[in-house]
Amino acid sequence: YYISCQLSEKSDVYSFGVILLELITAEPPILIGRQNAHIVQRVRERLANGNIEDVVDSKLQGEYDVNSLWKVADIAFRCTTQASHQRPSMTDVVAELKESLALECPRDTMSNSNIYAETNETNQNSAVEIERFVDIDCGITSNTNYTHGDTDILYVSDDQFTDTGINYQVASNYASSSLDELLLTVRSFPNASRSCYVLKPVTQYRKYIVRATFMYGNYDGLNRANAVKPLLFDLYMDVNFWQTVNVSNPTSIYEAEAVAVALADSVSVCLVDTGSGTPFMSALELRPLVDVMYPSANTSQSLVLNFRLNIGPSRNSSALRYPDDPYDRIWRPWTIQDAWREISTTETISISEKDLFQPPTAVMQTAATPSGNSLKMEFYWTFADAQVPNNEFYVNLFFTEFDSNTSRLFNVYLNDELLKNYTPPFGSVGYLYSTGPLEQASEYHWALNSTGLSTLPPILNAIEVFTAMHLTRAATASGDGTFFPCWMRNCCMHVSPKCSLWRIAGKVFVVFPMTHIAGPVWSEVVLCFVFLLLF
Repeated sequence: YYISCQLSEKSDVYSFGVILLELITAEPPILIGRQNAHIVQRVRERLANGNIEDVVDSKLQGEYDVNSLWKVADIAFRCTTQASHQRPSMTDVVAELKESLALECPRDTMSNSNIYAETNETNQNSAVEIERFVDIDCGITSNTNYTHGDTDILYVSDDQFTDTGINYQVASNYASSSLDELLLTVRSFPNASRSCYVLKPVTQYRKYIVRATFMYGNYDGLNRANAVKPLLFDLYMDVNFWQTVNVSNPTSIYEAEAVAVALADSVSVCLVDTGSGTPFMSALELRPLVDVMYPSANTSQSLVLNFRLNIGPSRNSSALRYPDDPYDRIWRPWTIQDAWREISTTETISISEKDLFQPPTAVMQTAATPSGNSLKMEFYWTFADAQVPNNEFYVNLFFTEFDSNTSRLFNVYLNDELLKNYTPPFGSVGYLYSTGPLEQASEYHWALNSTGLSTLPPILNAIEVFTAMHLTRAATASGDGTFFPCWMRNCCMHVSPKCSLWRIAGKVFVVFPMTHIAGPVWSEVVLCFVFLLLF
């Protein structure tokens, strides 16, 4: 009411959002004499730099979970959205606050104290109706579509998502009958330093999986991709660096996947030519998630997938995805080590719609356990082998007990440090997960050891490992303007690979990064110069 001077639908929800911000900041809702007097405006501006500590009540002295507070801030901003029909119901708000509270687990003195155990013991199944998928086969004929043979997902041509680039087919000697139909064509971008796909519509502040796939297949006849001189180009999500795509084999399939919160009503995936090869893409997919899932993905960071493994499926199993996984995550089978053996069950595994990760039943019905008389399971990865820019790993370990008449107890160690004593739940999903990055190391060596108090050895069903993608630049709020990638007006793609367009009050601003300029709209927008154009 303070801002619009009129009551609207869900005004009570708006008021509750204001209260949440008051609780976080310990500030009054209105500060007379300030440029941004209202708390919603003040907090939004101060959060533009992606640092929640800038707004939290200093009296808390750091005694809080950062991810929990980000989630509360997200809830508050959705409650105070100007478009009243976009505000959540109070039922949804209460449910999400409970999930936020679950993150505020007691901290201990261990250096990896952000590893927490969670057990889902509800009997509900996770059949949640959510937004439709966005499925793009890059490079197929304009205005065409087809149903994928393995997943029954409808894929469409990419011309409605980008207006630049050239369509190619992979070379005939790579287009075998066994090749996934998604990989038969590519769209190449030889004539621009930065080229973007715009995925929409999406719901602002909703969580999504974004996955890009690349297979070179010598589409251009130049035999460019090899270990000596690989194709290299950068991938961005909106204006934030995602990763460098390194194509060193023409037949290898490369994937980039991230769990991200949409900061506007669209998500842009951009390919940047860095001078080491022409960017291209084979497929682009967007998968909506339930908001409670992957709580470490928020408005300050996305989670970039390093690997997702299905432990203990039968030999020669293929990757598991949709429809077995309703969110179409790809669970790749991990070849069992000699020291491990496969076990499985046909019993239904209970997975709740409130579960933080909702692994598919088929994944949780298989597992590995030590072979012979061994009571230990060990695995590891290294920072160097991961080839990621940030040594900030997040891990999810999944467990389910198959035997109702027994219980097993084991210790979980990371780099010889005891993290937890753990007992898997029977018939439902249990997991250990990190709410913050693991303590940095060159190698991450995990050991699951029987405690001696149980005759059963440890068990492991699945693993997910992510690294953080910090959102150093935030997209504008709906009321501030609309982000456009460069290709929409072809005005600046040859000047800077980081050029972008912004529309404010009917005008288009062409933006190039160089130095920081302050201001209520341009907070965190860096400019070299700005052209003002009539739109």
